[in-house]
Amino acid sequence: GTYPLDMSQYELLFESTRIPQLGRDQIQPYKNSRHVVVQRGSRFYTLLLLNEDGTAVPAEDIAAGVQAILNEPIDRESEPLGALSTMDRDEWAKGRDALLGIHEANAASLQDIDSALFAVCLEHEHPNESVPGSKNRLLLHGDGRNRWFDKSFQLVILPDGTSAVNFEHSWGDGIAVLRFFEEVFAEAKAQPVVTPNSAGPSSANLKSVNFVLDDGMRQTIARAQSDYDAF
Repeated sequence: GTYPLDMSQYELLFESTRIPQLGRDQIQPYKNSRHVVVQRGSRFYTLLLLNEDGTAVPAEDIAAGVQAILNEPIDRESEPLGALSTMDRDEWAKGRDALLGIHEANAASLQDIDSALFAVCLEHEHPNESVPGSKNRLLLHGDGRNRWFDKSFQLVILPDGTSAVNFEHSWGDGIAVLRFFEEVFAEAKAQPVVTPNSAGPSSANLKSVNFVLDDGMRQTIARAQSDYDAF
C-alpha cells in the first residue's frame, strides 16, 4: 500500500543543510563540497576529505586531523553555538540573522558548517553506566551544546568509540540513511582499520571555525541552553 522509492533523496544526503526561516525553513544544497565539519566541546573545525579532483584524502591524513582535534583541550568556556540549532525555528531564524549581522566573518563560518558533506560530533562526555539509557541519550542528542541539528546528518562518536547517526528528517527518509550506513559498515569490516598509531604527521587539512559574538548573541545562546535543558 505504499509507493516505490527512487534515488532522488540521495542528492540531499550529503552537502545539504536546513536553513531556519520565518514561517518555513529552506533545504539548502551545496555542490562540490570537500570537507566535513567536526564539533568537540564548543569548538568547530573543518576537515578536508576530498581532493580537488574528487579523490579521497589519504586516511592517515584524515586520522591526523582527528587526532589533532582530540589533542586540543576541551573548550567548556566558550558559548556553544550548537545550542542555537535546538531553538524554536522562528527564534533560530531571528538568531541566525542577528549572528550574521554582528560581523562579516560569521557568514563564512556558517557557510563552512552549512556546506559540509556532513557533521561529525566527537562527544567528550562519558555515559553514566549506572543510569539506564545514559548512552542512548548521548547518542541521540546529548546536552544539545555540541550538535548542529540542521545538518543532513551527524555522525556522533563517544569516547569509547561507540557511534550513532542523528539525521535531520525533512530532506528525506531513513531508508537513504540506513542504506548508506549499511555500505559504510560493510566497507569498514572489509578494509583495514585506521588506528591512532597510523595517523600521518600532517594536520594541514584541518581548520578552526570561529565566530564573533556580542552580548545580545551570548544572551540568545544562554536562553537556548536553558530552554533545551527545561525541554
